[in-house]
Amino acid sequence: MAAPLSLCVAVPVDPAAPGMGRRWQAMADAEALARTFADAGHKVTLAHWPGAMSSLSGDDGIRLVEISAPQAPRRDFQPHMSSPGSALIRAETFHRWLKEQSFDAVYAVGAPECAAVAAMDRAMGLGGITMPVVAVLDAPVADPVLLQDATLAHPELLLSDALERDVVRLADAVVVPDPAVADRLTGIVPEAPQPAVLPVPMAGRRTTTAQAAPIGEIVFFGRLDAASGVWLFCDVIETLIARGALSGVKVTAIGPLERGGDGLSARSLGYRTARWGIDFDHVPAESYDGAIAVLAERRDNALVVAPFLAAPDRRLIADLLAGSFSFVTTDIDGVADMLAPESRSAAVAPKMTALADTISAALADGFAAPMPALPRDGIAAAWSAHATTLAGRTASPAPLNHDLSVIILHRDRPDYLRQALESLDAQTRLPDEVVLVDNASETEAACKLLADLETEFADKDWKIVRLDEHLSPMLARNAGFDASTGEAIVFLDDDNALTPDALRAYAKAVDSGRFDAVASPLDCFEGDAPPSDAAGIHRRQLFAGSAGALSLFSNAMGDTNMVVTRKAFEAVGRFPDPGYSYVSEDWYLMALLSAHGQRIGVLPEAVVLFRESAGAVKKNWKKANHEGARHQVFRLLAGIDPRDTQLALLYAQGLFHRGGVDPSQGTEPPPAPVRKTGFWARLRRLLGL
Repeated sequence: MAAPLSLCVAVPVDPAAPGMGRRWQAMADAEALARTFADAGHKVTLAHWPGAMSSLSGDDGIRLVEISAPQAPRRDFQPHMSSPGSALIRAETFHRWLKEQSFDAVYAVGAPECAAVAAMDRAMGLGGITMPVVAVLDAPVADPVLLQDATLAHPELLLSDALERDVVRLADAVVVPDPAVADRLTGIVPEAPQPAVLPVPMAGRRTTTAQAAPIGEIVFFGRLDAASGVWLFCDVIETLIARGALSGVKVTAIGPLERGGDGLSARSLGYRTARWGIDFDHVPAESYDGAIAVLAERRDNALVVAPFLAAPDRRLIADLLAGSFSFVTTDIDGVADMLAPESRSAAVAPKMTALADTISAALADGFAAPMPALPRDGIAAAWSAHATTLAGRTASPAPLNHDLSVIILHRDRPDYLRQALESLDAQTRLPDEVVLVDNASETEAACKLLADLETEFADKDWKIVRLDEHLSPMLARNAGFDASTGEAIVFLDDDNALTPDALRAYAKAVDSGRFDAVASPLDCFEGDAPPSDAAGIHRRQLFAGSAGALSLFSNAMGDTNMVVTRKAFEAVGRFPDPGYSYVSEDWYLMALLSAHGQRIGVLPEAVVLFRESAGAVKKNWKKANHEGARHQVFRLLAGIDPRDTQLALLYAQGLFHRGGVDPSQGTEPPPAPVRKTGFWARLRRLLGL
């Protein structure tokens, strides 16, 4: 055997995040993969979110590490996704932790969005992540909810879908369990490299006989939702009752109820099963391990039915195979390929008749536990070979070398402008050109500073563009662009500043050739001067770059303080003329770039110090006109990407069925205000107070 590798299996999944089934599957997959690598002789670290790996004790030859989000500064993400479990905050947290580690490779399981920031670091050549990043996907993140619009009513899924596309395009490798999944991913992200197909990790198989055993109980196992086939299961049971095939046979459902737009609830399930007239029981389960333990008690005479209709739970199939359970499933996305050729009759078409016929035969003749297509040591060898191939792979050198022009927009803020210029002088990678656009300043102090800067700028071969009339920020920046010569443009407002490594990071990102525009998180501060350390940052604004369907609802993409290549900026026609209004120029520019197929990225760490003034947006009706911004962006983006449009419609449908309640703020509407009574309350109402 080759020398053992130091491998990290990461499952940065928040146990409290939306989508119980997805969380179950990810945590179980990560544990199985960690055990597979450990059994192959590798040194394994299992990194997880708090509370995600309670079943492991750390004495399994696997080092357990808990990753948690920083408490300060506060992280914000639009819309309303600043909880510690938000996918983007988990992605930032995972990147921050991974920077301090040294592994031969890291496998991010079941949470591809959380590997997106680390993959961007690698793709941009920033040097923060030195080891290969691998995304392990069971299916595209949006697939499991196409029949569960209540889950899709949470914006978290739209964010995860957008970040998944980034990681599929940028990760060192993507691993999927079946060629059908690989085809779907490359259909979503055509420019992505072909994913590797590896078998689902599996525990050692329980010793059993290959003889058919009699069936005394039929068990539905999994999430009780439409995608997992619970209504199909009910149809099958009713068909078997009509055939008289269930005499003396108990029927059980093991798994959690997930309320969805399909109307599934404990009440509706109870109404349907009450008319069966047979022995039926529902066993809720709070955890996947607990559900498997309940199922194991029924192993000897139970036939498990897993009638998937969308996104099959391959972890369940692997555990059923390892536990030598008798089971029948549906052949979705190549599930039958997990079974040995002689056992593939256990995977049938997702049709009521096919399932009913197979179960009828099992009740009459008994049913033998299916056999796996590969033994466990063969599965371990495949994964070990993949890790060995990746180990030590370095990021590709940057193929390009852009000249950077920094365009600073200024109007009547001389003290702030000096701070912005000082931040440019402190750069570890100096700008090739600076263009200062004065948007018709009127104050004496501003005019004096501009006069004083003339000589300094001339000595550095920098430029000052003085506008005769006050233009919108968008058109003023276009004037600066016209005067610039750089192959990449950094936009900077005069009231903000850059961290010392900002231009170096921007340059590396665009020089990688994999991004046309790159935004930065914003480290927000208040006061007269930019802070000298993190203690002065009161919050961090996070962005997602190419935010997919989420960009139709909110600016999840980036801020105007960014870098964009000259070619991309010209391709979108520069900043548009806003007419009387200039609402959300950052959102509109990002939307333009996305609509024209430009590749948008976000730096892993904030390089922009963003000054916030209390009430500034409220005083400026144009910047506060979010409705107008949404309408502009919707007209621009709606219909450009059919998949994004479909997800946006499903999201809207989910919110409709939830009564318009923002699920990130809870599932119940706020209570009605209490109508006060009494003399003074009535008098105030009469007076209109």
